[in-house]
Amino acid sequence: STPTLAQVADDPGLAQLERTLLNKPETAGPLNRAYAQQQAARKTALADVAGTPAHRAAIEEGRSIFAKQDYSDAIAAGIDQDMAKALKPQIESLMKRPSIQSAKMIAKSLAAEQDKTLNNFGSVEGMDWLKKALDNQISKAQSGGASIGKTKLAALVQTKQDLMDVLEQIAPAYKTANDNYAKMSRQINASDV
Repeated sequence: STPTLAQVADDPGLAQLERTLLNKPETAGPLNRAYAQQQAARKTALADVAGTPAHRAAIEEGRSIFAKQDYSDAIAAGIDQDMAKALKPQIESLMKRPSIQSAKMIAKSLAAEQDKTLNNFGSVEGMDWLKKALDNQISKAQSGGASIGKTKLAALVQTKQDLMDVLEQIAPAYKTANDNYAKMSRQINASDV
């Protein structure tokens, strides 16, 4: 970004002269071109840091492809039965919560939209659908105009966190999928910032 004389000098008098020249149609051309070149240079510098929209879309598509495979592998790997036995009290307590009970209905509905029938919420796939249902409720509650209340929202967020803690312990492949997704999201998040 090549600065103008007034920008380099950092002189108020030259800055005023530059503004005066910019406001006259017969003298504004060179300054407008200089400002346009500066703007283009800044946009190029930002694109070098953040990436182009096409680059971001390619990264997001790659994340989606790898995540789909990772989560499919996690569902296929299933649950570590020994760990599930060790966490049985926590799992039973979690599954009795009202927020999980309502999430089951939402999860069934979401799965039905993809022609899937959910019967086993004790499986990795069933718990993943519960997580999606809780995400759906949390997202709806956080949008403007929701009347769910702070306490109910906090309960939903806590239940989701507890579900994720249990799920990642009883299904190590699911934790790996989540970790991989988070790693792949860093570049996208940095680009957004």
